[in-house]
Amino acid sequence: MPLPDLMAVTAERFAGKTALVFPDQSISFGALYLQSRQVAARLQRLGIGPGARVAILHENALAPVIFFWGVLASGAQVVDVPCLAGVETIDEILA
Repeated sequence: MPLPDLMAVTAERFAGKTALVFPDQSISFGALYLQSRQVAARLQRLGIGPGARVAILHENALAPVIFFWGVLASGAQVVDVPCLAGVETIDEILA
């Protein structure tokens, strides 16, 4: 089962259950699914979808997780770029 489909099933079964907890915020599976689908829709309107690669430069926070699932839902591939990786490593990832 593709990951976006797994997220949809999980969000349906556990909509009100907590999916992620960060020190200053948390999100339910239902909200994570809805917000990631909004990201996916926006990416698709921009012409980003299957075959595209989307880099996400991030810290450990909620927004990058939403973007991750949104990119996958759009059909594009996620390129994970942790901001603590250092300039040389980031250059290699994005090359």
